[in-house]
Amino acid sequence: MMGSTETALITLEGSFVPRYVFYWQAEYRCDPECPEAQFCQRCHKMGHRQDVCTLPPSTELCQT
Repeated sequence: MMGSTETALITLEGSFVPRYVFYWQAEYRCDPECPEAQFCQRCHKMGHRQDVCTLPPSTELCQT
């Protein structure tokens, strides 16, 4: 479990997520984590955040 919560992070092979997993003779319900898409506010591209963008901070895409 993660800290004092009732949450555990498990990694599965493949794309199938079972409704329940069994661990130490107990049954646990699975709720898949769906991460949010990352969007950069600096270059306006998907896949990364502004804090890791490779464009220099002073670069401006729009001059209006």
